[in-house]
Amino acid sequence: MIRVEVQLWLNRFLAVRIPPSIMEKLNDYVENTGTTKTEVIVGALAQYLDCTQDLSMPKRMAEMERKVAELEEGKSQVIQIFEQVKLSETRIAKKGQNKLSFWIKVGFIGASLPLLISHQSGANNCTKTEIESKIEQFKDVQKAKAARQAVVECGEKAIAPLVEALSKDEAAIRAKAASALGKMGVIAQDVSPVLVDTLEDREETVRIEALSALIQIGQAVEKKLDNDIERWQFSAIENIEAFEKSLEKAVGLLKEDKKQWVGKEQQIEKLRLLNKRLSNKLKPFTNEIDYQVIQWIKKNPWIVALPAGYLIVNLGIFIFRPTLLLKMDESVRQWTFSLTGKLRIPLPVFLKYHSWVLDAWVKQRITTARNKFFGRESVKKHEIHLPQPIILNEREPEEFKTEKFRKIFKQIFKQRQVRLVIWGEGGLGKTSLVCQIAEWALGRDKNQGKHLCKHWMLPIFIEDDIGDDHKAEQLFQTICGRLRILIDEPNEISEELVKQLMKQKRILVIVDHISELNKETQKLLKAGMKLNKYPVNALIITSRIKDILGLEITPTFVQPCRILGYRIAKFFKEYISKRGMTCKFNESDYLQASIRLKDMVSVTQGEETLVRRLPLI
Repeated sequence: MIRVEVQLWLNRFLAVRIPPSIMEKLNDYVENTGTTKTEVIVGALAQYLDCTQDLSMPKRMAEMERKVAELEEGKSQVIQIFEQVKLSETRIAKKGQNKLSFWIKVGFIGASLPLLISHQSGANNCTKTEIESKIEQFKDVQKAKAARQAVVECGEKAIAPLVEALSKDEAAIRAKAASALGKMGVIAQDVSPVLVDTLEDREETVRIEALSALIQIGQAVEKKLDNDIERWQFSAIENIEAFEKSLEKAVGLLKEDKKQWVGKEQQIEKLRLLNKRLSNKLKPFTNEIDYQVIQWIKKNPWIVALPAGYLIVNLGIFIFRPTLLLKMDESVRQWTFSLTGKLRIPLPVFLKYHSWVLDAWVKQRITTARNKFFGRESVKKHEIHLPQPIILNEREPEEFKTEKFRKIFKQIFKQRQVRLVIWGEGGLGKTSLVCQIAEWALGRDKNQGKHLCKHWMLPIFIEDDIGDDHKAEQLFQTICGRLRILIDEPNEISEELVKQLMKQKRILVIVDHISELNKETQKLLKAGMKLNKYPVNALIITSRIKDILGLEITPTFVQPCRILGYRIAKFFKEYISKRGMTCKFNESDYLQASIRLKDMVSVTQGEETLVRRLPLI
């Protein structure tokens, strides 16, 4: 080592030990530039300590001359552009286009001024290669400051290369990289753990710069927390909280570190106070219940992942295999999970009773239901139905055709709860009309449209006494049993599923000739309709008595009318045609049969009219 004395102010001297290799370069530099060793060493110290403003006037002049030289280089480019402008102007003038010369000058001057002004910044590209090149200049005392400033101006693009630079072999690069991160402020807060690790660097200068960087970043973060953070900015609050924990770790690490340097205790105290202020200012944000919930979910992601996955599975089954939800419900009904250790909750199956699922369930059984229903003897007897006048809710009778019949009954079944009473004397075709409505609900075959509702309905016929059990639930049990027979289901059907089918009008309950059933059955039917536990939302009753349900229930009344004498011939012809027996009658037989039927109807109607007009005795 070679000892060199540097003269300071007030006749003070500083002794510096320099390796021979550096001393040789120093001598060459002094000889070539004409400066002194003192100026070189003082300049290097000022550059390293980032206090070049304290340099002597000659040093400042030299720096200014260097910058002027760079501007002169840019100026020369502008002069070349003006020369090109002048040359273009001369050529244009020769062609007689002098008016354009002024605008060409303006255009070229406008293009050249930004080049002159931004000559320095334009050369500073923020590509990864350029940033790494600038970082390599950190070890050059003369270029380090400008290189660091250029890297800082690149912002977030430079953070990753700077973090990599903290692990380089050259201490100067590591120190300047830490310093650059500190000058970046808030955008460098995410790399604070790396700076905390750098506090254990083997070089004192690197440790000092890392500590200074943490303080600078912390001050910027504190300012942002005071002015720019709102309670709903959870991500920003989380980042500041993580940074605050890094500062806390840094304070503990520095207190345990036995290495000493000038001003260490003061810097640690400054860092500790900064950490305390951040912690206090964060509490109003981190104590918010919504922030705590989000943090808890992040720490326990399975709480969200498992239900989300389960919901996705439910949705997939709902879309592609809807009826599988009902089977899955039966399988997982016994599965439970606990939130408190005591309260056990059954695992739910979502969308299991959605209309889409119920329609799919009915569709799978519709063919069997058709075969069973249309195979009933009582239905076969009434398979032919001819439209006849009806009285709807005591209005004037109207003549309806098939399409009009469908339209009026579709309107009735749009009600949320259908209570339809078809009443009148025997032989008016009440059961025939009910079978026609059931056919519209069920469909004669798969190609027939859904004439009654937007969905298929399964008709449940009740035409005999229910039983001796005088409980209102007996009606529901009867419906469940008849449904199993209709769809040929060997296993028990879930009571909840049957309730939902009735509630959403996928089951049409038909009670035929209720007025002829025993009193106990009538009471059970009335009581069952009043129970919300077993909602029958689609019910048709045929009766010879109008108010068979009592005054508490207000249904829709439909009364079929008799066939008048003058319509008997037309009715007989349509009936014979429906039965396919037209060929068995010639014109003479058909005419005689029609006359006989007309006479029978006329005599009957005349007798009834006469009876009505006789005075009561």
